[in-house]
Amino acid sequence: MYVDGLHVNHTYTTMAQLFLIKQMIKTDKWRIFSDDDMALKAAIKKAFSNEILGGKLHYFVNDFDKTLFREDAHREFIE
Repeated sequence: MYVDGLHVNHTYTTMAQLFLIKQMIKTDKWRIFSDDDMALKAAIKKAFSNEILGGKLHYFVNDFDKTLFREDAHREFIE
């Protein structure tokens, strides 16, 4: 069912936030750390395309298995 109004997905929301952060923080070099989220990676690549091409951004993606932490947390909860 369609609902009238403005519809924005989370990629565009993230992109807008990154552009705002970029305007607020004036720096020559960037280091960004994120998890392996497709929307986040797409937004970072779009918002910082010039910095990536210029070698002024280092982007680190963490792709660890979160299920291990959930299992540990559940075990600690049970104990």
